Amino acid sequence: MIEKIKELFNKTKLSRNTTPKMISLIFAIVLWIYVMDQVNPEIIKEYNDIKVEIVGVEQLSNEGLIMLSGENQYVTIKVQGRRNDLLSFDENYLVITADIRGYQKGLNTVPIDKRVLVDSVSIVDISKSEIKVELDKIVSQQKVVRVDRTGTVDTGYELGNFTQSKAEVIVKGPETLVSRVTEVTGELSVSGIQNDYQTEVSLIPVDYDGNQVLGVDLSANSVLCSFETFKLRTVPIEYKLIGELPQDYKLVNVLINPATVVVKGKPEIVNVISKVETLEIDLTDRMEGFEIDLNLILPEGVDTPYLENAIKGNLTIEKMETKEFTFNISGIPIINLSANNDIVIIENNKSVNLIIKDIRSKLDSISRSDIELVLDVSNLFPGKYSVPIEIVTEETFDEFSLSQDKIDLEIIIKQE
Repeated sequence: MIEKIKELFNKTKLSRNTTPKMISLIFAIVLWIYVMDQVNPEIIKEYNDIKVEIVGVEQLSNEGLIMLSGENQYVTIKVQGRRNDLLSFDENYLVITADIRGYQKGLNTVPIDKRVLVDSVSIVDISKSEIKVELDKIVSQQKVVRVDRTGTVDTGYELGNFTQSKAEVIVKGPETLVSRVTEVTGELSVSGIQNDYQTEVSLIPVDYDGNQVLGVDLSANSVLCSFETFKLRTVPIEYKLIGELPQDYKLVNVLINPATVVVKGKPEIVNVISKVETLEIDLTDRMEGFEIDLNLILPEGVDTPYLENAIKGNLTIEKMETKEFTFNISGIPIINLSANNDIVIIENNKSVNLIIKDIRSKLDSISRSDIELVLDVSNLFPGKYSVPIEIVTEETFDEFSLSQDKIDLEIIIKQE
């Protein structure tokens, strides 16, 4: 391979006048180095994304103004200088500023000031000579704090005595933004809470549509909220009677309306309440029905928030009267008589009277057919007896009596 290269080289003109050619090449290189090093030509270099530094922001704040826009602006810079100078030059030697001191609220056009920290390098071009800066007045306004409850309270529980540590907070910032804030809101979830609760709720400023307003500061970023948890329970109402009705008068019925009531209180108290009693109802000397407002006896810390009207007690009182039924003694059935025996009635009376004492409404509903008198002779052997008269009925009476409570009879052996 090497032999072929040598043969090719010898056949070309490159192999001729080698020495003069080498001398010319060396001279050209030396000349180029001289020109580059000694002549040092001027060149132009471009720098992109050079930030415009804003001057006077602190003074602006002291004057009660703030920048709304124009903070982050960039330009492209072209600089010119000797090659050697630009070899060690970078964007840190460029000072690009915009002085906003002295400008007022609104949209302002601010010229860009440009400088180079290296004397031998100059700026020959900048992408723009001015920037737009919007200034606004710094204001502080009090805004109402509204805490919204989210979620659903567990069935049988209710929240009350809600408090928040702040009713208002101060919103500070650009007047344009502060004026958009209608209120400051927070959210508090009440799902699953069954005991007294306290927590910090974060706050955000919102506009009329409920959208968050950015770019403003709050004097407090949260509010301490607390509330009590109450248990609800439906329990029956029980009444208590005192005093005695006059003789021959009877308390027929007591109707309480409503019959139940919803009580509210701390869970540890309400959980042990099974009923609620009323104050005593005095029956002394009452001879007719009456209606009365009833007051409840409630444990301390318990109330009845959903009781709209007074509890009414309606008592029915009626006078006791009598009703009499007559039964033929011969017609009174005899039960459980042995098949080998007969009965001989030796009673002198032909009839027995049943006197029932009760209220008129009850007496009016009773007829002779609702009552039966019987003589039970079970386990009796032949002989003479005074057998008790038994009353058989499905009705109940306050009082009843018989003109006689026994019938004389004789059990004899049946004749064949």
